Amino acid sequence: MWTLLVLLLAVQTTGYTVDVSGTGYAVITHELVITADEDMDTYSYVIPFPITHMDVYSDRAVQGEFTALGTETQITLHISLQKGESAYVVPEYYSWDIIHKEGVEWWIYLHHTEEKVEVLMPEGAVISYMITDSPFPQISEEDRKITLLWDELPDDVYVYYEVSLSNTNTITWAWGAVLGVVVAAGIVLFATRKRLGRRRRKTAPLNKAVLSILNERELQVVEYLHQKGRSRQIKISRACGIPKTSLSKLLIRMEKRGIIKREKDGNFTYCELDVNAFE
Repeated sequence: MWTLLVLLLAVQTTGYTVDVSGTGYAVITHELVITADEDMDTYSYVIPFPITHMDVYSDRAVQGEFTALGTETQITLHISLQKGESAYVVPEYYSWDIIHKEGVEWWIYLHHTEEKVEVLMPEGAVISYMITDSPFPQISEEDRKITLLWDELPDDVYVYYEVSLSNTNTITWAWGAVLGVVVAAGIVLFATRKRLGRRRRKTAPLNKAVLSILNERELQVVEYLHQKGRSRQIKISRACGIPKTSLSKLLIRMEKRGIIKREKDGNFTYCELDVNAFE
C-alpha cells in the first residue's frame, strides 16, 4: 500500500510546528502539497504524535480521519485529485498526550522523526533540561517565548521546563515593552516624514463591500497587501502579527472567497489581492 502511494503521489511537507499551550495540550500543524501522478481519492501517512482531535484546512474539499498507533497516529485524508492536480493542505492536530506535569515542572515528549520539528514554548517558560541523544536544537527567543528547532530527531526527546512569572521577569519585560513602543514610535515618525517627501504610489481603492465582510485579521492582511503589493507569506505573518499556521488557514479561506491569490514558487508562497478586492 505504501509503495503504491509513493508511485502515485509527489508530496512536499514543511515539517511539524508544535505550539505548546500553558494548560497541558499542544496544537501540531504542518503544510502539505500533494500532487497526483494518477487519479486518487485518499492519501494516508503516519505522524510521530498521539492525537485526540484533528481539523483539516485545504484549497479543496477534504476530510480527515485518524487511527491511534501508540506514540504515532495514522492519518487518512479523503481528497479527490485527478492526474496532474495538486492540493494545498494544512492539517491541525490536537494532543493531550505529549505534555505532562509533575509538581511545578512540566515536560514534553517528542517521538523520533526524520521531519523538521519546531516547538513553540508557552510565554514565560524556562527550560530546565533535556533528555535525548538527538542533536541540540537551535534556540531563539522573542516576546518571552522560546522556540526550539530540530532539522530531524533521530532519537526521542524529553524537554523539561517551568513557567516563570517572577516579578523580576515581569518588570524587565514591562520596561522592554515600553522601550520597544518608544523606539517603534520613532521609527514610524521617521518613516512618515520620509514618505511625505516622496510621491505616494497610486493604487486602486479597495472594494468597500468586501471590506465590510472582513474580520479583524482578514482586514489586516488586505490592508498590508494593498500597501505592499505581492508579498511572501512569511512577511505577511510577521508584519500583521499572525502566527504562520493561523495565517495559512486564513489565506485558504480568503482565496476561496476570491479576495486574494496565492502562488507557490519553490519553497515560498506569495500572496496578492485578487481583482475582486478592488472597486
